[in-house]
Amino acid sequence: VLIYRISRISRSLADTVNTIQLLDHYNVNLISTEDNLNTGDMFGRTIVYILGTFAELDRNNIVSTCRSGMMQRSKEGLWNGGRVFGYRSNSKKELEIVPEQAKVIQQIFNLYSNENWGYKKIACYLNSCNHKTLKGGDWSIQSIKQILDNPIYAGYIRWGQYVNWRKTNRKGKNDNYQLTKGIHLPIIDDNTWKKTQDLRKVNKNKFPKLYEGDFILTGLLKCPNCGASMISHRTKKRNKVNEFY
Repeated sequence: VLIYRISRISRSLADTVNTIQLLDHYNVNLISTEDNLNTGDMFGRTIVYILGTFAELDRNNIVSTCRSGMMQRSKEGLWNGGRVFGYRSNSKKELEIVPEQAKVIQQIFNLYSNENWGYKKIACYLNSCNHKTLKGGDWSIQSIKQILDNPIYAGYIRWGQYVNWRKTNRKGKNDNYQLTKGIHLPIIDDNTWKKTQDLRKVNKNKFPKLYEGDFILTGLLKCPNCGASMISHRTKKRNKVNEFY
């Protein structure tokens, strides 16, 4: 297998070692033209492992530098990028309110905090009004929760909510995240935000989950029509204790 440089195949030493071992199983050598190395001889293989170590070190340094820069931006109240419903990013990477979407955001917070509507009822109402999500899909319980949980709408920038995302994904949630007043205009006021969060804490304890296990395919399966991630639910069987389907 011919490659340009060792760092191009992987910046993880473990991945590099596993790749070489897999190729060995099929009697295949890895040849790097830029490094002038061939894993067919022991000297070349040793140098490949050394270069793999430095490639991983370089990657970790890049990640660390990038995270430091993003953390500093958040401390200054600046948005670190990405699409968010209710706002758009201008040429200066600053958030600007999208009026039509902002009205939907205000409606969601009002229905939840003042009208005492549940997530499902709000989602069904928005869908009946033909309001679409940022990806053009229908609203769901999860999308409503994400809106209500995002402090950006109250004018804040959140940083560090998840740790070690590559390995833990959303399970690595960090409660001690950084929250800074942003330079962008809020869509809702502080009183509405605080009232909503207090109400969510109360409601969270009212309806405990029936099933605490993991659905390993959640988020991996995609809807063929809209492309949204599909999730699993476990519902208790009627008149049967401790049985679910």
